[in-house]
Amino acid sequence: MTIKELRAQIRAATMDINQRLSEYYEGGKGYKAVDREIKFLKQTTGTAQGKAFLSMNTHRKNKAALEVQLENLKQFQRWDVYTPTARKAIEKKARQSWHTYKRNTGSRMQFRTYKKAVTIMGAIGDKIYSFFGSDQPMDMMENAFRQGKKPAEIIKAFEQVIKEYDGRHRNTDDYVDRWYEILRMDS
Repeated sequence: MTIKELRAQIRAATMDINQRLSEYYEGGKGYKAVDREIKFLKQTTGTAQGKAFLSMNTHRKNKAALEVQLENLKQFQRWDVYTPTARKAIEKKARQSWHTYKRNTGSRMQFRTYKKAVTIMGAIGDKIYSFFGSDQPMDMMENAFRQGKKPAEIIKAFEQVIKEYDGRHRNTDDYVDRWYEILRMDS
């Protein structure tokens, strides 16, 4: 990548981050983690600490320094979950995933329920998939939510089944049946 291309990408990333910062400052609620990252970015870009927004400061920098600056800007964009722009992007991505899930499975799960299920899968997902198969857990959770079960109960049931059957040769149906039994639900 040429120096000219690097400067153009730095300009675009800086403008995006400054837009995020503008919304962040307008929101009034500050986060220490974001403030630390902003301070770090100001050091990286050569922006005075007293300024609210980032400066590009690409002049007199060699290619290696520009690459470092661009990588730090991109790292902030990937890391950011606090600014309103990032939250909107996360919400949009989650809704797209939900629509895809519904389209692929024919599920009628509501978005709020889907978000809870995804959170649970994130908490203990690898173990759930290794024991319960790939599509089964989402259907199980949807059914549990419909019957008024709380996320903590659902996670506890998954963990209990995994603990009880760990090291024993059981098939997926055994795990699923035991999970329903723990939650006192019909499968």
